[in-house]
Amino acid sequence: LKARFGADNAVDPSDVRQIKLTLNRLGYYLPLAKVGITDIPDRAIFNALKNFQKDHGISANGVMKPDDITVQTLNKVIQKDGATGFYMWHTVQDNKVRSTHAER
Repeated sequence: LKARFGADNAVDPSDVRQIKLTLNRLGYYLPLAKVGITDIPDRAIFNALKNFQKDHGISANGVMKPDDITVQTLNKVIQKDGATGFYMWHTVQDNKVRSTHAER
């Protein structure tokens, strides 16, 4: 995390993307199906962050700062075995979709 992450301030796009990826892997953030994970801060990422904070006994304010308790907890949780997320399979609607991908 490069700088403070909160809905009330400008956030670094690479921070946004990394936080979305991390919270998605933990099952807190689900991107829009036709958009995927972007570097644009949306309401859903701040809600996901609040839910993560609440579930881990951290003040659920939707804000993170470099090396604060939220960052420390995210790092601990993501390193544990069993961290899963959601992989979104998309197609460009052509005839080149593998059968195994089409099933998904």
